[in-house]
Amino acid sequence: MNTLSILLLLAGLTQHAFADFKLTKPEEPDKTVVFIGTRAVHDGRHIIKYTQGRQVRPGTWSQVRKDNVQEGGTSFFKAYRQPYPSDSYLEGTELKKVGGFEKRINVCRGHDYFQGSRTWILTPKSCSEYGQDRWVEEFYFYVASERKPGTALHRYGVCQTKNGGIYGRIVARGSTVSICHGPDVVKEEGNFYTYPGRLFCPLLDAPSNGFQTSSEVRDYGVGAVTFACNIGHQLLGNSVIQCEDNGNWAGQMPTCKAISCGRPSSPNHGSFTGDDFTYRKVVRYSCDEGYQLTTSSPKTRQCLDTGSWSEGEPICERIECNVPNVQNGNVEGGTRFFYGDTISFVCFPRYTLKGAASATCTKDATFSDPIPTCERKRCPNLSHPTNGIMTSSRDFVTESEVIFVCHEGYRLNGEEVVKCEEKGETGVWSAPAPTCGQITCPSPVDPAHGSVLGTDFTYNSAVSFMCDPGFQINGTDRLVCQKDGWDSEPPTCEAISCRTLPVPANGNVMFTTRTYGGNAQFSCNAGYRLDGKSNLFCLETGEWNAHPPRCEPKKCPPLHPLAHGSRDGDSLSYPSTINFTCFPGYELVGSANTSCGEDGTWSNPVPTCRACAIGFYKDSLGPGQCTQCPEHSSTASTASANKEHCQCVSGATRVESGDCKVITCEPLTAPVNGSGRCPGTGYNDQCVFNCDAGFIRQGSHSRKCTADGWTGNPTTCTACPMNTYKEFEGINTCTPCPLNTHTNGLLGTSLQSCVCKPGYRRDSFTCVDIDECAVNNGNCDQRCENLPGRHMCSCTIPGYVLDNDGKTCTLNKTCQSLTDDMPANGFLECKHSDRENSDICHVKCNRGYFFVSGINNYVTCGTDTDFIWSHRVINNTARIPPCTREFFVDTKLPVTVTFKTKDNCNNIELHLTAQQLQQKIQEKVNNLNICRKSCEVQDVSTRCDQSQGNSEVVVTVNFGVLIKNPDENVPLDCDTPCKRLNMRQMLKETFQLKQALEGLFKTQTTSIDYAEARPSLDSQGFSYQKPQILCDPGKVLTSNRLCVPCSAGYYLPDRELRTCLPCPVGTYQTLEGQTSCNPCLEDTTTAGEGSSHPVMCNVVVRKIFRKK
Repeated sequence: MNTLSILLLLAGLTQHAFADFKLTKPEEPDKTVVFIGTRAVHDGRHIIKYTQGRQVRPGTWSQVRKDNVQEGGTSFFKAYRQPYPSDSYLEGTELKKVGGFEKRINVCRGHDYFQGSRTWILTPKSCSEYGQDRWVEEFYFYVASERKPGTALHRYGVCQTKNGGIYGRIVARGSTVSICHGPDVVKEEGNFYTYPGRLFCPLLDAPSNGFQTSSEVRDYGVGAVTFACNIGHQLLGNSVIQCEDNGNWAGQMPTCKAISCGRPSSPNHGSFTGDDFTYRKVVRYSCDEGYQLTTSSPKTRQCLDTGSWSEGEPICERIECNVPNVQNGNVEGGTRFFYGDTISFVCFPRYTLKGAASATCTKDATFSDPIPTCERKRCPNLSHPTNGIMTSSRDFVTESEVIFVCHEGYRLNGEEVVKCEEKGETGVWSAPAPTCGQITCPSPVDPAHGSVLGTDFTYNSAVSFMCDPGFQINGTDRLVCQKDGWDSEPPTCEAISCRTLPVPANGNVMFTTRTYGGNAQFSCNAGYRLDGKSNLFCLETGEWNAHPPRCEPKKCPPLHPLAHGSRDGDSLSYPSTINFTCFPGYELVGSANTSCGEDGTWSNPVPTCRACAIGFYKDSLGPGQCTQCPEHSSTASTASANKEHCQCVSGATRVESGDCKVITCEPLTAPVNGSGRCPGTGYNDQCVFNCDAGFIRQGSHSRKCTADGWTGNPTTCTACPMNTYKEFEGINTCTPCPLNTHTNGLLGTSLQSCVCKPGYRRDSFTCVDIDECAVNNGNCDQRCENLPGRHMCSCTIPGYVLDNDGKTCTLNKTCQSLTDDMPANGFLECKHSDRENSDICHVKCNRGYFFVSGINNYVTCGTDTDFIWSHRVINNTARIPPCTREFFVDTKLPVTVTFKTKDNCNNIELHLTAQQLQQKIQEKVNNLNICRKSCEVQDVSTRCDQSQGNSEVVVTVNFGVLIKNPDENVPLDCDTPCKRLNMRQMLKETFQLKQALEGLFKTQTTSIDYAEARPSLDSQGFSYQKPQILCDPGKVLTSNRLCVPCSAGYYLPDRELRTCLPCPVGTYQTLEGQTSCNPCLEDTTTAGEGSSHPVMCNVVVRKIFRKK
């Protein structure tokens, strides 16, 4: 089927599509009306376009606007087309003579292009008369050949251009313009009559706080629009506006103004806050100081949609204080006390008032002062004496007694018992309160050569005694104070003495005294020293402070070893002597011996053995001196111990006589491009050679005169390689040029010989890269990447490729427009990203519709999908699912009822079936007469629990009640408040049913009889779960709590899902709101998911391989 046929089949018309026309004609069948019109192109020529449906929508063609109509005439009209073979109800027939429309006009669509559009012509002839191969599609319609009531005259023509192209044109009545443009030839022209087309009126928005009530206007833009206001608002202006044939509205849009309740009255002794008195606005009431609102008075009042304030007039009453109760006294001044009243307090006889004698009732409903008390007369309070306690028969009131007792170690001073005696308005004590004094002992005396430790001589306290150094206690050293004095006699102090000490060998000792503090002085003979303390003291313990010392011989300090020599002894004690000797090759410097004296020091320091210098030798022990080597000879090192060590010096050689002779070499010359420096040609003379700037040395830098001649190799100078340099003479390496520089083919004699490479510039002492991207982005279309010494262009936006010039980015891939794939009952909001060369289109639905038949509510296209729209990646013929109609939800109330019975579980399970229970509960629910549409009892189940001994049987019944919504379809003019109102009504109905069921099962003791002649089940408990919001199977519960069926090609296998699933490959679904898909016939399958018709099941082609 071609594109035209599909379009004509999809757009249906209702039977009353042309009720506005006055012409009497038979009823118009569906799908038989076509609108034909002419569209202006750039040079004034026109091409023919067509559409079908009730009317032409705004924006469908440019010619529907007056500025595109030829000379202001009608640019399109209505005619009747022939039925297509797919119109089964008209199959084999041909619609003619509808209201006198008998003239047949053919519409021919051709291959030729005119100003970018395909060619169309109108002709009563056959399309083949203008060429067999020119036309790709044709159909025909009927018009009138003579004027009928309500019709208009139209001229048509077929025009041919100078290059043979064909195009058609329609000219409105009264037009004097030529049927063809300029030099084009008129091949055919004629007249016919038909009805004018109607223009759409632009869609109107609902007024603020109001809505439209005509769905026809919103869907088609024709007819009349009826406006109404939301609750609490009144309409100002026309409630109905008519859409005229010219596409304009006849009248102004009305407005909705909030209803006013007027200024409310203030209560006596009160006022209110709030200055807006319109619908739903609230005023708040308060009372003057000293007054308060009564408990039945409202604190706020709201303006209702009736124009009146909510019920209840506020009343301010005077604040009242509660009368207090005074124990042992009365109140005076009245029986009730209001704000500002004063109350007085009076005590009974023998009681006295404690607190304020009067108080005033305040605005807080309390009295200004605390309520006083009436107390019995009493004596002043007494406290426990320090270090004692007291006991009382009563709380210091008159006639009471207090007894005093002291703690241990204390004596009572005063009366042991005192009594409270009444005197005037108070009470007095019979005697002053006594005190408790502490028990003490006499102060002890210090003993001779000792003292007392402690200053506390009170009861149970102790003092200690201590003797002076050299004395010890005779008796007890601690006394304790008792109630009768110290517990024993004080002690005395006796002197301490030490033992006699022996005289040390080779020494003496002298004593002062052997008692405490005496000392013993020790000394040694000459050459000896004390080993121990020289002075000992007698301690207070009767012992000396240390052991007696000894006299030991003195020792001299240890002698360090004699390097390169020896000594004949190791004794360090007084009066030893040691002798020293040096080895061959060394001579003695210093004294040859030393002795240890009586003062513990050596008589001479240790000598040294000095090595014979180079050129000298010594071949014997003893104090001899070193001998010099013969002429032109010397030793190789110091400390030579033999004459044989004397060898010829550098620059000399030994001859046959055994003597040493001086050596000389031949003269040397400087290298080319270099220089040399030679001090002479003698032995060990050294010549140094260098090369000029830009040259490096090959050979030896220096050469030395030896016994074998000059050392090293001859010296030459070679030029430095390219891109290196050598600046100074003493350097023998060519330094590479700095980064990003070169010598440009010249000799590098200095750093200045290195210049910047192409693509770099000099910056102080370095060459830095030139950033070509910094200027005009390097002439790159998109991305410019700066590289060392150069730059490179690239394309960063997906879908673009770099042109051959290496700079220009050319669009290679992009996303196609989705104008031909709009979702039914909705539209797309698309956004293009230039940065990513990607598109995203979100599905938007018209009011009353919702999108649920897709995993996402958007489609994307870009580099991730290889520039194919995401819904066409698998199947390139796939289309965006439509938006489907919204429906109101149902609710379900889960209920649990518990019963107790005296019967046993076997009988109950035998006679009480779930089906019987469901019937009985359904009858009771029906009798409640609560559900507006229907309430269906479902999912009934029972459980019987029997305790041990069959003493108690509990039956639990679970069931649910499905409350059907009386308003199944959501009206197209139902806005959000309208939808919320329906939900509130359903929940209200659900809770009303819950309360009725709860009352039914809790108040009726014989709620359910399960069999004749059997005891009834007594209701014991009733509970319910949270009401459930449900949709019919195949409908999705949306986020705004509405039910939306899955579109054809989609299904909903689980109610918990929030989007419909596409029918899998190999299945299809032609209906909305289904829970499964139908399988294709055997050996057929679909091209992808979401198939909506069995014609999409294609035969599976299998290759059959046959044996040769």
